[in-house]
Amino acid sequence: MTLNRIMIDITKPLVSVIIPAFNAEGTVRDAINSVLSQTYKQIEIIVINDGSTDNTLKILREYGEQIRYITQNNKGPSAARNAGIKIAKGDFIAYQDADDVSMPERIEREVDYLLNNPNMSMVFTETKTISGDKISKCHSEFLLLQHNYIPCGSVMHKKDILDSVGWWNEQVDWDLWIRISEKFEIGYIKECLYEYRKRETGISSVRGRLKNRLIDLQMFKDRYKRKKEIWIAFKIKRIRIECKLLRIIRFKNKRFEVLFWSGFQIFSNMIEKVIYIIERGVKKWE
Repeated sequence: MTLNRIMIDITKPLVSVIIPAFNAEGTVRDAINSVLSQTYKQIEIIVINDGSTDNTLKILREYGEQIRYITQNNKGPSAARNAGIKIAKGDFIAYQDADDVSMPERIEREVDYLLNNPNMSMVFTETKTISGDKISKCHSEFLLLQHNYIPCGSVMHKKDILDSVGWWNEQVDWDLWIRISEKFEIGYIKECLYEYRKRETGISSVRGRLKNRLIDLQMFKDRYKRKKEIWIAFKIKRIRIECKLLRIIRFKNKRFEVLFWSGFQIFSNMIEKVIYIIERGVKKWE
């Protein structure tokens, strides 16, 4: 029996918390400890050491039987989560990133939500950054197709829904949320239960993310074509990203640049808001 399962109520569902970790020696302790400190005790912690070259594996060994861990060659977080799901024993799957932390009541709140709302198969929570900035979003397929606003580490879902929608896409991580939303209901807890650490924000990092976003949008092209309004939004989003890439690279005639990009931003935001209203797929959970 693992240490984090002492004094548990066996009538409650087991939750498998999956933590991918790559070179996370500076933060993985905080991540694991935040799960060990949960008020809900029917938990198994699965850490996937995704080819780390630092002291991550050494730290994982320090926890002994409190966690389960496996090591694989570096394949990325989505592949690591799939590896964790493969050995998970829980009825519910929860995710945690190795550089973030969960609030002590997070797992308990999410389990209670899914048990009390049987029509819901997945739930995510309001999130804040480590610095205190809140990240709160309503849920709709329209928004979800455009960008990933669901922090992975705030998510819990029923394990058996993966039999219907499949596992993680190793190229586009939030594709799983889209596939789940197409077949099941997704709930939202308006309470900050997860703290997210901001990643690198340098220009090279931004440019890389924008280029990846174009690839993501292209992969979702067939889904966008289902509705005319969403297809228009797709084209606008693509143009905006391509223009942002150019803006990052070029900085000539700054007065004209500021006026042009400000106008373009206002115009594209206005068009997207109109489509957003037309789509009427937005529901905000109170």
